[in-house]
Amino acid sequence: MNVENDHLAALRNSTSKALLAVLWLHVPIAITIAMARDNGWMMPTLLTVAMALAATLSWQATADGLSTRLVFAVALMADVATFTYQLSGHPWQTDAHMYFFAALACLVAFCDYRPIIAGTVAVALHHLVLNFVLPSALYPGGSDFGRVVLHAVILLIEAGVLIWLALTLSKLFETAAQKSAEAQDASAAGDRANADRLEAERRANPQAKRELLVDRDDEVHVRHDVDAAGIAAGAAQRLAQRMLRRAVIELDRRRDEVDAQDDLRRRDFRHARRIAPHGARVFRGGRAAGVRIAEPADALFLQRKRRAERLSRT
Repeated sequence: MNVENDHLAALRNSTSKALLAVLWLHVPIAITIAMARDNGWMMPTLLTVAMALAATLSWQATADGLSTRLVFAVALMADVATFTYQLSGHPWQTDAHMYFFAALACLVAFCDYRPIIAGTVAVALHHLVLNFVLPSALYPGGSDFGRVVLHAVILLIEAGVLIWLALTLSKLFETAAQKSAEAQDASAAGDRANADRLEAERRANPQAKRELLVDRDDEVHVRHDVDAAGIAAGAAQRLAQRMLRRAVIELDRRRDEVDAQDDLRRRDFRHARRIAPHGARVFRGGRAAGVRIAEPADALFLQRKRRAERLSRT
């Protein structure tokens, strides 16, 4: 099972871009070597341009697909073989073989063993064929099958390690992708289970839901009643305060009236005390005058009574 997650895809995309830049960089390197050795630049330039162009077209067509990775592997080995050929007869020609190992190690960044196998096969065929067809393109001094075998053994050792590393990295990415997918599935399953549980509870307990709604309505009504009672209590308190103020005002008015009446009685009493002696004298004078008037009247009455008696006897 081959599972490619976003991290592996990003790594392969970065590797393709880097190796594509290296392939196009090989073009001026091949021209520089040709000009320095003065052994013709047309063929090496065409080979390196062809390899870089093939890799570019494959990358544009299939992105980081398997075919693109295989093309990159073969193109890299072909460019190194071109540099080795350009250095024919030069002391550095043998040293140029180390670039095969470096280029092969770069392919492990694809986390795929197949480009490594393709590169290893390309290098092996290159060495075997040219050792018999064009030995000067490999080593200084002509054909040397023993050296070819030695390089092949070293190449196989490196390829074996790189293949193991690529498989390990690929397996790690696959495991990480699977764990991430399992975690997402578990999270989704948990969400679905929670939703199903809530739905089951809702369907199994409609009465509880109705009671909950009734309790909420009762709570709202109680809150409204409490608010209304608070408003009524406030209104009653304000009314009591107004009535108390009115009672205090009326009490003050009644007290003022009582104080005014007391003042009036005290003034009348003081006035009565002042005029009482004069009244007494007037009373005594009137009584004396009455006595003086009554005595002659009594005498006159007696006189007339006697006269009447005398007339009655005659």
